[in-house]
Amino acid sequence: MFSNLIALPLLITALTSCLAQTTHTITVGTNGTKTFTPTDIQAAIGDVVNFQFVTGNHTATQSTFAVPCTNNGGFKSGFKPASANDIATFAIMVNTTDPIWGYCGQVGHCQAGMVFAINAPETGNKTFAAFQSAAMSVSAGDGSNSSSSGSGTSAGANGSSSSLISSAGMSTGTGAASSTAASAGSASTLLPCSASMVGALLAGFTWLL
Repeated sequence: MFSNLIALPLLITALTSCLAQTTHTITVGTNGTKTFTPTDIQAAIGDVVNFQFVTGNHTATQSTFAVPCTNNGGFKSGFKPASANDIATFAIMVNTTDPIWGYCGQVGHCQAGMVFAINAPETGNKTFAAFQSAAMSVSAGDGSNSSSSGSGTSAGANGSSSSLISSAGMSTGTGAASSTAASAGSASTLLPCSASMVGALLAGFTWLL
C-alpha cells in the first residue's frame, strides 16, 4: 500500500506529461527545394519536433543566431538522402522555451537560406527573418558540414536545447543523446509518447487504484 502511494503521483505526472505532448512536423526538401516547411514554429517544453526528409540529401543541424551555418555542438541528424518513396525522419524533444536555431549542413544550402527556427521571437532583432538573413550573408566557404552519416546526435555538454528521439522516433542512447538530456538551465524528464505508452500508463493507473 505504501509503495502504491509513492508510485501513484509519479504515474499521474507521467500520464499528464504524455497527454500534453504535441508533435510538430517540419518537412525538409519539399518539391526538391532547399527549404524547411514550416520554417518557424512555436513549441512547448516536452513537445517533439519531427523532421521528415522527402527529397534530396539534407540535414537538420543545430546552430546559433550569431553563427547560423555552423553546428554549436547540439543536435545534428547527419545527411538524410530521401525520395517520395523513401522518406527519412529525425526527431528531437524540446527542452527549453529559448529560441532554437538550425540549418541544413549540405554545402551551400545554409547560405541559400535553408534554415529553421523553433520559438524564435516575433519581434526585435532576433526574429527568424533576421536569422535567415544572417545565414545568407555567410561566405560560401564558411561553416561546417554535418557528419555524412549516422543516426544523429544531441550533445548536452554545451547546453543543448533539445534531446534526440532518433530517426525512427524512439529513444536512443547513441553518443551523448538521451530522451531526458539536460538543456541550458532546463532539464526535461518528459517522455516521448505513443499510443502503447499511454495505454500502459492507464493500465498501471487502474492497477494501483
